[in-house]
Amino acid sequence: MSKLRWVWYDAMKRHVVQKGLPIPAASVADLKALDAAHLEARAVHAVKFDDNWNSPHPAARKAIEFSALTLGDDNLPMDNLTTVSHVAFLPGRNGKYLITVVGRVLTCWEVPLGESEAYRVAEWTAAKKIEQVIVNDDPQIPKDNSILAVKPVNRYLLIVRQRTFEVLPAPSWRKVRPPYPALVSASSSIEMDLPASSSVVVVRQVFAASSDDLPDWPTEPVTILSRYSDDGFETMHQYDLLPNPKAQNSDAKEKLKDQIFDCLPCVFPSQYTRVMSVAPSSCDLRIGPSGKGFWTETRNVVVRHAQNPARCLVGFEVTTAESEPKDGGKKGPPTARVELSKDVLYARRCNIHEILWKKYMISATALEDTVGRIAVGDVTGNVEVLDLA
Repeated sequence: MSKLRWVWYDAMKRHVVQKGLPIPAASVADLKALDAAHLEARAVHAVKFDDNWNSPHPAARKAIEFSALTLGDDNLPMDNLTTVSHVAFLPGRNGKYLITVVGRVLTCWEVPLGESEAYRVAEWTAAKKIEQVIVNDDPQIPKDNSILAVKPVNRYLLIVRQRTFEVLPAPSWRKVRPPYPALVSASSSIEMDLPASSSVVVVRQVFAASSDDLPDWPTEPVTILSRYSDDGFETMHQYDLLPNPKAQNSDAKEKLKDQIFDCLPCVFPSQYTRVMSVAPSSCDLRIGPSGKGFWTETRNVVVRHAQNPARCLVGFEVTTAESEPKDGGKKGPPTARVELSKDVLYARRCNIHEILWKKYMISATALEDTVGRIAVGDVTGNVEVLDLA
């Protein structure tokens, strides 16, 4: 294996950056400062994670298990004393820090890569049981149109509600704040027929060294995946927001002074791009910036030549594909495609009582797709951190 720096720098560019894979513990701007050993470690880690995710049988290379329980709380029902209601990786920390919520206690854990233990870093006890780690509460909106996801998309914000998609300028872009009238006048939305129960947003674009190198809106489709229930049918709809060719791109900071938004940066879809049937037991959509994600559902799995029901993490990845040539030989804009993993990422057996009452042992999940980590919390207070790279 070569130890030349230029070899690993070229490998990082070709096999990681150009494929849209996240760089573990670094950004594109950091690559020039890394030596050959650090470039090699990051390139190998990124490729291993991607290969494992897309393999016929993806599996965790290593698992760390620990108890998130603290001192008992007599003010809560017994089932709330031990249930891990939420798990979440801290953004920008490469999966090193994990947040857990058990009853009234929120705890931050350090889970270093390559080690077999988790360390309690900080803890906070609320006055009441914690219902949500991140809450989208707006008393002015209808009950069936609450916020499901908010995603910064370069110069804009994409807000996904149960019934509407909204695009509005970001409060700040390239260190310039647009005036309030410009924010209001540039906002636009589209309304859907059915309310969604959960949604995630995927933004895939070529990595840039800084925000100054980013366009106002990505050149690749921005994809929204929404889960719907209608008359007994469970589906997941894919919507693609394509860049608007008529939109004026602000290439220089001088153009930002007037803050003129002449048209939408994207084209709202007239209908969904794709519909996928999902199991009624599916829930908990999780996705990372690179386009990898999963949901949880009940499946029959084979263990020791016997079929057993299990709660499974079903992986998927949103990729970009070239569109078919139109009349005249010209290709249209690229399209987004959702590809399911060939096998489940994780499975835990469940009994018939869990299925009938829909009270499963797995109570919370989280994904960190920079280094390839999944966290799984259960009702007994245990947490598993799975390393897929």
